[in-house]
Amino acid sequence: MPKRENTVGQFNEYIMFVDKDVNLHDKETVSWFYKKLVLIGSFAYYNKTHITYGHSFEWENEDPDDEMIAAYIELPQVITDAEILRCKIGMLKTVICLQAVLLNQNELNKLMEIGPEAFSYYLYPENGGKSHYISERHRSERF
Repeated sequence: MPKRENTVGQFNEYIMFVDKDVNLHDKETVSWFYKKLVLIGSFAYYNKTHITYGHSFEWENEDPDDEMIAAYIELPQVITDAEILRCKIGMLKTVICLQAVLLNQNELNKLMEIGPEAFSYYLYPENGGKSHYISERHRSERF
C-alpha cells in the first residue's frame, strides 16, 4: 500500500469469518474463498491506494452467478483481544489484521445509502442485535 500518515498500520492482512457449517475440506469451496481473499488483498497494490477499516470496494465477477461483488473492510470486532490484531515486524513496520466482509448488491446498496460508520454498526450492533459479519458464497439467513 502507499504510505500514509495517521493510519493503524502500513501493511494489511485480511481475515474472513465463515459459518461453522461451511465445508472447508471441499477444495472448490476453499478455492472460492481463497480467490476472494487474494482479490481483496491485492486491491490496494493494483489500484495504488491505501485501504484500511471502513473502506469498501467492488469488482466485476467473471461468473454471472457469483453474487458477492464487493467487500467492506472492518475491524474484526468478534475478537475481543485487539492486541493480537497488530503485529510489529520491524522498525516502523506494523501489520494490521482486518476483516473482509463479502457483500452482494443489496448489501452494497445499503452501505452506499447509510455510509460506512452506520454500516459498521449494522455488522456489529451495540444493542445486542443480530450481528452480520460472516462471509458467505451465497447469502443466507445466517448473515
